[in-house]
Amino acid sequence: FIGSPPMNFIYGLVEVSDAGTFFVSTEGASRLRLELGPKLRTIGRAHAGRPLVLGIRPENIPVAASVAKPHPPQCVEATIDVAEPMGSETYLYLLFGHASSIAKVPSGVTYRPGESLKVWFDLEQAHLFDAESEAVLG
Repeated sequence: FIGSPPMNFIYGLVEVSDAGTFFVSTEGASRLRLELGPKLRTIGRAHAGRPLVLGIRPENIPVAASVAKPHPPQCVEATIDVAEPMGSETYLYLLFGHASSIAKVPSGVTYRPGESLKVWFDLEQAHLFDAESEAVLG
């Protein structure tokens, strides 16, 4: 988990929809809900209903408009809390209701605090951890 900025950890649980789709969801009225992709679906099925942690690196949360074909259930509307230009890249500190994450995006676009934008979680690059033991699952 060494890196700068460090990996994002989003606490939630895996839930199953009526259609059999698995989601990682956070608690609260404005909860973050992301559909698990093929890589994590089997792990999610084995741990449905249990508290888990989704781990995803900042470079795997691009601005959705920059992705050729982002999968809509993995796109989330976020509010920029802080935009930190770092030369060739910008760190975006994002808020999703009660959850937050850091995204590392290419520079060249001016981002402003309070601005809303849609980001895509590349869940094929994410990991699931047991919330209690912190062990990686799968």
